Amino acid sequence: MHDDGRFIFRERAIQRLEDSFMDNSDYQWRRLFVAALTEVDSEKFNARLSAADDAVFHRLLAIEDKVGTEGERLALEDTMQDIRLLRENCYHFRT
Repeated sequence: MHDDGRFIFRERAIQRLEDSFMDNSDYQWRRLFVAALTEVDSEKFNARLSAADDAVFHRLLAIEDKVGTEGERLALEDTMQDIRLLRENCYHFRT
C-alpha cells in the first residue's frame, strides 16, 4: 500500500473511532491507537502501533468475563483488525 492508501486507511479508522459511542478520553487503548494513526515517523509509528496493540489485547483480557462491555469489545476487535491491516499493508513502516 502506498502513502495515499495508508492515509485513506488511517482516515477511515479515525472516522470509525470518532463515530463510535465511546468518549476517547475514557479509553487508554483508543488514545494509543489514535496516536499511532497520526504518527508520520516510521520508527515512532511502529512503537506506537505496538503500544496500542498491547493495550487493546490487555483490555480485551480485562473485560473478558464482564457484562455490559459488548460495545467496547466490538470496538476493541475492530481496532485489532485495523492494527493487523496496518501491519500487513504498510510495508515501508515494518520493522
